Amino acid sequence: MSIVKYLSFLFFLGIAITSSSQNQLDKRISFSVNEVVIPIALDQLAQQTDLDIAYSPSFFANARPVNLRLEDKPIRHVLDKILQETTISYKMLGDNRVLLFIDETKLKSISGYIEDVETGERLVAARIYTPNRKIGAITNEFGFFSLKIPVSSQKIYISSVGYKTKSLTTQDLPFGPFGIHLEPVDNLPIVVIDFKDSTEFLEYSSVSMDQDNIIEISERLAQFSPSLNGQTDYVRTIQMLPGIQAQSDGFGGINVRGNESGQNLMLLDGSPIYIPYHLLGLYSTYNPETVKTVKLVKGNFPARYGGAVSSILDVQTREGDLNNYRGTAEANLLNAAISIEGPLNKGKSSFLIAGRYSPIAYFFNPVFSRMYFENTVDDLVTKFYDLNIKTNYKFSKKDRLYLSFFNGKDIVYQSALRNIDQYNSTYSKFDLGWENTLASIRWNHLFGTNLFMNITLNYSDYKHRFSSLDEFEFRDDENYNNDLFVIDNRSDNYDYGFKADFDFTASKTHNLRFGLKYNYRNFNPRFYFQQNTTVEIQGDGLGTNNFDFENYYDNKDIPEIIAHQSAIYLEDHIKTKKWYLNLGVRLTNFTNAEASYLNLQPRFLASFFPTKKTAITWVGNRRFQYLHLIANPAIQLPNDLWLPSDADMAPQELYETEISFEYQLKPTININTTAYYRYVQSVFAYPETFEYLSNGADYANFDFLTEGSGESKGIELSMDVSEQKKGMLLTYTLSKSTRQFDSINLGNQYYSNYDNRHQFKAAFHHTISKSFMVGMNLVYNSPRPHINVLRFSANGSFSNIDQDPPGKKNTTRGRPYTRVDVNIQYYKQGKKLEHTVKFGVYNLFSSNNPAIFEVQYIDQTTGQIISNPLKSIPVLPNFSYKIGF
Repeated sequence: MSIVKYLSFLFFLGIAITSSSQNQLDKRISFSVNEVVIPIALDQLAQQTDLDIAYSPSFFANARPVNLRLEDKPIRHVLDKILQETTISYKMLGDNRVLLFIDETKLKSISGYIEDVETGERLVAARIYTPNRKIGAITNEFGFFSLKIPVSSQKIYISSVGYKTKSLTTQDLPFGPFGIHLEPVDNLPIVVIDFKDSTEFLEYSSVSMDQDNIIEISERLAQFSPSLNGQTDYVRTIQMLPGIQAQSDGFGGINVRGNESGQNLMLLDGSPIYIPYHLLGLYSTYNPETVKTVKLVKGNFPARYGGAVSSILDVQTREGDLNNYRGTAEANLLNAAISIEGPLNKGKSSFLIAGRYSPIAYFFNPVFSRMYFENTVDDLVTKFYDLNIKTNYKFSKKDRLYLSFFNGKDIVYQSALRNIDQYNSTYSKFDLGWENTLASIRWNHLFGTNLFMNITLNYSDYKHRFSSLDEFEFRDDENYNNDLFVIDNRSDNYDYGFKADFDFTASKTHNLRFGLKYNYRNFNPRFYFQQNTTVEIQGDGLGTNNFDFENYYDNKDIPEIIAHQSAIYLEDHIKTKKWYLNLGVRLTNFTNAEASYLNLQPRFLASFFPTKKTAITWVGNRRFQYLHLIANPAIQLPNDLWLPSDADMAPQELYETEISFEYQLKPTININTTAYYRYVQSVFAYPETFEYLSNGADYANFDFLTEGSGESKGIELSMDVSEQKKGMLLTYTLSKSTRQFDSINLGNQYYSNYDNRHQFKAAFHHTISKSFMVGMNLVYNSPRPHINVLRFSANGSFSNIDQDPPGKKNTTRGRPYTRVDVNIQYYKQGKKLEHTVKFGVYNLFSSNNPAIFEVQYIDQTTGQIISNPLKSIPVLPNFSYKIGF
């Protein structure tokens, strides 16, 4: 036989043998097992089919039991079902031998939760990844992760902000959901914005930025930062980041990249808080003892986020310690606070209760008196409280239920009677109150190893009341003149919501997030103005002609606006060796009795990694906001109204693009540069003059509002220098923000009220020892436009109080803002109690920063406006003492 014929014979013989082997696996059988380990299932299959199945029992050391009931299926189908959740493949050898082996190219699905080893709290934005393959995942807002890794991967690393990095081998990981526990670091860390997926330096991070450019603030940065009263304040902490500034000391709200505070969305466990401040904005609603995570979304909005055009502050509260009882009690110069948490059923269920109460802001009342009431106070009441309650229950490894509740209320009341001279007297009354009530039910469920679901039902109720009365009297023996000015505005809003969010790991390079949302919303906005002039021979005296604010609305037709808002979204997270993409789309609908809007909102982010230490990111967003906050800075705050979109008030529409460059100069030095551009349209505002107050405008329909657009652009720079015991954060922002309304400033574009060309901030933190820590903040803002605030006066003209000539609005600037804060913290661990003492000084050098300019009078001949700057918070010591067990 020639060599060619011999090789041909062997070739066809091999085909025949292989074909015979494959035909053996194609035989159909019925097979049934009930919760047995895989080796037993394989042995049963071998006995039933006379196959010789060869394998190592170590292959299935951590595998889950199988449960199968198959009728008339091929043997290969049965074998695939038995091995489907393993990394084992097989091949036929001869007629009846099946060899099982580890498939090096096969992917292994792993999923679960990353938790605090001490409390059982699930960790948000923790990283889990394989360093050699650059495959990884970040836990979502519920602490869940899912990813597919090659079987050949030997190790995975797990890390989170403020926790020790942990490494595991793939052999340590079971199939199905499991928990990974991380240990907190011993000492408080410094400030670092971690470089994308790097986990090497996360142990000592206080600020991290994930792959979607979402910033997470850890409690450690907030603890280090000097605060106004000694208690941690997350809202004031984020004001140290680039592109973010406070409106003014003592006035609530933050401005992000040149936009107004009403274009931000503040969330607590997924429910909106319309005014997340206490004491007119001096202090945040978020109780630091309850905060779990604080995320800031400002440049890139992944498709899962919506409802605002400027930024979203997403705060999640803790669930409570699953293993031990803990508690704290704290007293400072502003309020008293207490919290307690612990297990209801150890390891399965827990609770958290925390509250704060301030019967009187004694040390802050002089600030209120000077800032708001020009030191003319006879009676001043300032008080607030807030209460957080949360509980959760683990039904199984795949199911968990959360219940949360929040209620907070503020009251500020002032009255004053002043005799200017023997003929002139004034009386003023200021009555303000607001209340937030939130509740939510959340259910987490895991389908298999790749699909995670979260269902949320939430309720939000917001009530706001602002009533102001100014009365002026001229009296002599023969004449009596009385001028009365009344302003009243109110909002009663409530919201029922449903949300379903899904997280699906499709492959090692694709992760999908998708979901839907529906809200039933009810709005009751009210606004009223009245001016009365009385001329009598003899009057009844000041304060006797008080306006009955409560009964005024009894016989009025109060508008009730019912709206339905819904959204669906999809995100595809794509990751390769050099690229990361988040391609998303959000479809929203807003409907009420007058109008219906349907809008498509594309979102994308593309990051390129030319080196291990460098990232270049490009972002593009289109965003819509259906709720408008109408605020007039020329009337002393707060005079805000929340109005939903309707036929005459289109939703706000914003386009934003940004490009950023990140570079890790050294392991302890990160540099970030971002350039952005924003354009927003359908912005509504009060008219330029106050003529609408006296010309019979239809307040109920708010037809006096005017529509315009805005534009913002800037460059943000940050450098973070961090070591284990000390760090420094330096930020600089160069920005420009403008507005344009046809009926304001002769239709010309003008600088927005909070346009701020230069912002420089520096934060230094140092851990001296285990007991002593110090922090210092430096803030500099270049002058903003000089904004006058109306002060009603007898026979005064208040139709226009603009400082600048027509067409030149906001060209006059105020003064630069400078402030230095310091903080010293002492910590002592006793046998049973922990003691923390904080002492600090806010505005150390007592810089005379003007908060507002109050109009004194207008020269009727020249038209010159005479205004007096009311200073913001002066030097103010703070002190707090907290015990914990």
